[in-house]
Amino acid sequence: MNTFLLQIKRYFGFSIMTAFMTSVVIFSAAAQSAVAPDKMKLSFFSQVIFGAQKNNLAIVISSDFNGDYTMEGIRKANWTDITDQFELADTKEWKKSGDADISKFVAGGKSLYIGLRYIGKSSTVGPTQRMWGIKDMYVNDNPLPSADWKIVNDSNNFSGAAYTRPKAGGILFRSNQSVIRSESWGIVKVK
Repeated sequence: MNTFLLQIKRYFGFSIMTAFMTSVVIFSAAAQSAVAPDKMKLSFFSQVIFGAQKNNLAIVISSDFNGDYTMEGIRKANWTDITDQFELADTKEWKKSGDADISKFVAGGKSLYIGLRYIGKSSTVGPTQRMWGIKDMYVNDNPLPSADWKIVNDSNNFSGAAYTRPKAGGILFRSNQSVIRSESWGIVKVK
C-alpha cells in the first residue's frame, strides 16, 4: 500500500508542478504583450480635405514647454517632430493613423506635451492649404478630449484660418482658403 500511495504522491506532485509552470509561462507571455506601465503609446485618427500642400501638419512632442500658450512661448520650447511614426490620412475618410511609442520622450519629473502644429505656406496660385482633422487621440488607451487641448492661432493668419473644436469632437484646422502663411497649434499636456 505504501508503494501505491508514494506513486500517487509522485504523480500528483508532478502534475501540480507542471500546472504551476504552465501558469507561469502563460502569465509571462500575457505580461509581455500588455503595455508596460512605463510605456506611453500615442494613437489617433486623421482626415484631410481640400488643398494640395504637402507636410503642413506635424505631430510634435516636448518635455520643456513651460505652459506659455502664446506663439512666442510655444516657439521657445524644443519640439520633436514625430509625424513619421504615423500614417496620416490622404482623403476625407477618417484613417487610424497608427500607434507610436513615445516613452523615450518622458523625462524624469518633467511634463510632456503633444502638439499639432499646422504651417500653411503662402501661395500665388490660389488656396492650396489643406484642412486637417484629428480625433480619438489616446495615450495608453486614455482619451485626450478635445476640450483639454489649448488652441493657439497666429494673429497674422487670414481671418478664419484656425484650429477649431467641432461639435462632433476632435480638433480641426480650417484653412478658410487662405493664400497667406498660416500657423496654428493645438497642444495638450499628457503627463
